[in-house]
Amino acid sequence: MKKIVLSILDEITFLSIEKDLDELGVTYTQRPLSDSSFVSLNELQSFGEIIIKTDNTESIQKLLVNPAYKGRLQVSSSEIKVSERPNYIQRGLIVYSILITVFFAKYWHIDYINSSDKNFNIHWNYSNTRLDYVDKKSKKVVHSFFDANYDLNYELQYEYNQGKGPVSIRYDNDENGYYEKVELFTLNGEYSGVYFDSNQNGLYEFSLTILENGDTLKLRDTNEDGFMKIDER
Repeated sequence: MKKIVLSILDEITFLSIEKDLDELGVTYTQRPLSDSSFVSLNELQSFGEIIIKTDNTESIQKLLVNPAYKGRLQVSSSEIKVSERPNYIQRGLIVYSILITVFFAKYWHIDYINSSDKNFNIHWNYSNTRLDYVDKKSKKVVHSFFDANYDLNYELQYEYNQGKGPVSIRYDNDENGYYEKVELFTLNGEYSGVYFDSNQNGLYEFSLTILENGDTLKLRDTNEDGFMKIDER
């Protein structure tokens, strides 16, 4: 698109060109330059400017060759860069490159941790909802952390005995970093006990253990001093 600026010397020509542009249906803006306070200065400058932005320069050129306007105006023009439609392919490539960068950064970080950790290799599943700690010697999973809502606060932790189990499951349902419930299991997968920390202060107020003969042992820390007492209730 072209921008055409008409610097017009006098008011009569200014008004006449405005009339011609209106008849052609050309959109324009005007900017008077004369100063009514100092009329004598008007002889030193144009009366005003008319600014036209158009792709149809042919009709404008026909208007400007009118002999009546000869010597009464100056014309200057320049190209206007028109914003193009959004380049969706380019945007897609940018998003793709960002995702690829994040992907490789993540696995570079995991590889760095694996190479620096003394005992464990760390593995994420593809959905990023499970994090496994694998013993470097036995190649068995010993810890699994589960994050269902992708906020890196783990709602569940499974602990294994060199791949067997789980032997314990820890629950942090409100994701505040404290496990309010811990369940215990035998190597055969049988339920063997549970601990409760209802106020989540790190001290278990109640525990239940299933003994080998099938009896249950209940312990309670009523005053939460860290000492468990047999609960005979």
